[in-house]
Amino acid sequence: MEYYLSKNHLSKGSDNYIGRTLTIGIINKTDLIHEIAKEGTGITSYEVESIFKRLEVILPDLLQKGYSINTPLVNFSPSLRGVFNNWDDSFDSKRHSLLFKTSSGVILKRAAKETKLYKCDSRSYTIDIFSFTNHNKTPGTDILSPGSIGELRGNHLKLDESDPRQGIFLLAEDGTEYRIDVYAHNTISKQLFQIPTELNAGKYILELRSLPTHSSQLKKGRLDTPLWVL
Repeated sequence: MEYYLSKNHLSKGSDNYIGRTLTIGIINKTDLIHEIAKEGTGITSYEVESIFKRLEVILPDLLQKGYSINTPLVNFSPSLRGVFNNWDDSFDSKRHSLLFKTSSGVILKRAAKETKLYKCDSRSYTIDIFSFTNHNKTPGTDILSPGSIGELRGNHLKLDESDPRQGIFLLAEDGTEYRIDVYAHNTISKQLFQIPTELNAGKYILELRSLPTHSSQLKKGRLDTPLWVL
């Protein structure tokens, strides 16, 4: 996991910094279900979806009854916010609020301790991929058509095509990486490229890798949503 340092503006008169982590994408509920029910696990997406739906009913109900919930992944507990004027004061929704707080369970705490951190040169150089467009007879923002033209829009997209470490990569679910070989437009805010013809049907993650000038740390940025070859 990458992190960068940012000036601590809350600490006046001192030259100290705070650390901030960089995320490479967002996993939503649908993506998580797909990950849990991957081929070979013996678990179906329907089963995972059913468990999620049940949890979405049971967890709020137990918390509303006043329970705290402790699991190896995450802990939940009710909490009140607001100041009570004296002993006789009571809950007033205009001045007080009930919150359900979360905290890491033992598994996430252990994962945090075991995570390797790599310092970035600067937050100012973050690869942001805003959108993908498939230029084909069946255009779309989540479809890959082998052999057709793909387009990326974003920030810090320019890369060195001659450097094998850099490029646009399509990551298959089985771990295979497909590097883009043909680029028609290679600038900071836009990429036009030919989608590889050898892609098999399935889900792919698009990742752009580049090496900033005067930096030895390879930067990576991912499209937030997965792409599919039908």
